Amino acid sequence: EERMKPIPRSAFSQHVKEMHREREKGFELEYHSLASPKVYPHFIAKLDCNGPKNRFANIYPFDDSRVVLSVLDGIEGSDYINASFIDGYNRRDAYIAAQ
Repeated sequence: EERMKPIPRSAFSQHVKEMHREREKGFELEYHSLASPKVYPHFIAKLDCNGPKNRFANIYPFDDSRVVLSVLDGIEGSDYINASFIDGYNRRDAYIAAQ
């Protein structure tokens, strides 16, 4: 597996020019050289009771990083909101991204 090496700031402009050559072929090749993203489960977001709480039908929080609300007795899915914790520079779960 060949990995891209970091590009020094002083060489970045030249690198971009080279990537634009031959109808943007460099960008295409670099894109295809990237590893496929990992797929994380998002089963909770797809439950029927939670579907209406998703603003978009194809953007879900991952089960392992979603914000879990306090459960309201007798209300299915009451612990769900389409929101995820995001780590900060030096602290886990420093931020919340929500729809």
